[in-house]
Amino acid sequence: MTSRKSIPTNEKETLNYIDDSTDKIDGQRLSGLEEEQNTQLIKDEVLQREKKRLEAKHGNAHPEVQLAESRLTYNTQMFTGLENEIEKAKIKTDPLPDNNWRVNGRVFDKNKKPIKGVTVFLSDQNKRWIELLGNSCTTESGYYSLTADEKKIDKIGKTQPLYLAVSDKDKKMLYFAAAPVFIAKGLIDHKDIFINEENCTPPPVSNNQEVPPPPIPDTHEITPNAWRVKGKVTDENNKALQRLTVSLYDEDLFFADVLGTTLTNENGDFEMIYKTDAFKLLFEKRPELSIKVLDRSGKKLYTSENKVRPEAGRVEEFIIKISFKKKIG
Repeated sequence: MTSRKSIPTNEKETLNYIDDSTDKIDGQRLSGLEEEQNTQLIKDEVLQREKKRLEAKHGNAHPEVQLAESRLTYNTQMFTGLENEIEKAKIKTDPLPDNNWRVNGRVFDKNKKPIKGVTVFLSDQNKRWIELLGNSCTTESGYYSLTADEKKIDKIGKTQPLYLAVSDKDKKMLYFAAAPVFIAKGLIDHKDIFINEENCTPPPVSNNQEVPPPPIPDTHEITPNAWRVKGKVTDENNKALQRLTVSLYDEDLFFADVLGTTLTNENGDFEMIYKTDAFKLLFEKRPELSIKVLDRSGKKLYTSENKVRPEAGRVEEFIIKISFKKKIG
């Protein structure tokens, strides 16, 4: 039973209560990620032993051995991604004030190692720094954060495309985003940045103009080794559900392998691209797909694990409708 002392009695106590609850949720997400990491490590160990057994039985050149090796190579990349998510979950961020907008994330080098001490800023399409929006210097973990208050948002305009860029201490531009971001009050955009230091461009020039350039069209090219899953999440009234965690799995006889995780956008849409090596194990030629949707606290809102989509094609679409009138079992 909740004690009377624990119930907030004024605005200050209410805000402190919310902050404490948010910290607990972040802690639960971190624990969940670390648990998933441990599970994947066990599965990886099982696969390594299976590979050794197959090598002893058939030799190194056998197709089953080669497929097992391919999956182990993919697992190495998957563990890097999980480790990055764990590091991201450890980052403590300030609450977003009402009607503000924020873009944050981490900056990595071409070897996926975090970069400390570079400057992240927003520019126009002509690579000119928009000084009004400030800049952020990356921390030890490569983290950056840029926040715009309501006055700045109204001055910049919601329709102006903004481009993330990175420069070093000598003002040499190391990175310029290919696709823009757009301001939306009350929204936090998470954008990780990967820098290829061989593709440096001239330093940024101060921007004194605010004429919105045309946005770059969003295109999706599917390479021969890539598979795409897209979809939409709504409630029972067809209202888009944003900022939900969507995870994609390949179901096999013993384990469900994680193919990707993303968030729904402001329209409830999501999309993931995964490679053949993520699911092609032994004799499997096509993935057996399932979807899981979690809310911000990590609570399961939807799963299709009992309705697996077998023999999935190169492009699959999931239309997910979540009813909040029923309890999730």
